Amino acid sequence: ENDEDGILYAEGKIGQCDTPTANGRVYGRPVMEREISKMQDRVKNASAIGAVDHPGDGKSRIVGQAGTIMRALWMKEDGSVHGKFEIVEESSAGKDLAAFLRRGASIGVSSRGMGSVRTNGSGQMVVGEDYKLTAYDFVADPAVSDAYPRVFTEDTDDSDLTADDLRKRFPKLVSSIEESAYDRATDVVQADIEDSRSDTDADFVSKVRSEEYVQARAELT
Repeated sequence: ENDEDGILYAEGKIGQCDTPTANGRVYGRPVMEREISKMQDRVKNASAIGAVDHPGDGKSRIVGQAGTIMRALWMKEDGSVHGKFEIVEESSAGKDLAAFLRRGASIGVSSRGMGSVRTNGSGQMVVGEDYKLTAYDFVADPAVSDAYPRVFTEDTDDSDLTADDLRKRFPKLVSSIEESAYDRATDVVQADIEDSRSDTDADFVSKVRSEEYVQARAELT
């Protein structure tokens, strides 16, 4: 979607297990399942950074090459690997990548890693058990022929924020709302107390105020 607003994302197929790639390598499912599992912490911590074009020496760099943050990585039952990437348009590489994606260019994704390769009985080059997945990079010609994730934008209008999200992002505002709710609850409690003179015990008043406040706060969230 060529929407100029919002954060730019790419999501879709980025790899395939047990099938030779364009460079003739076969990535076995057990190895890739292991590496995808290991990468989940990096995805969660937003440290799975991808480059625009594979670095010549295979090493990850932020300046000049990094352009994406992986937001999700998983494998489907058919052995296809899928991912979701946020395009960091504030970086130089991300800006270049986004410029082409927003114009509808087809840009693929390929894995980057290191490990030995052995030849199996069918003459295929199979990636060894020592393989270590490093990153997924955006490239013009992906090793997997259909590894071209779809591109889309997501708004930043906060429509899906939860109460906890609001407390984290707008603590002063939420605190002000909760204080207003407490004042409202206090006024209601005071009116109830005046209408029921037989129940003027201080402990009872405190208990009712607390219950009213909890209820008012629950309604706000």
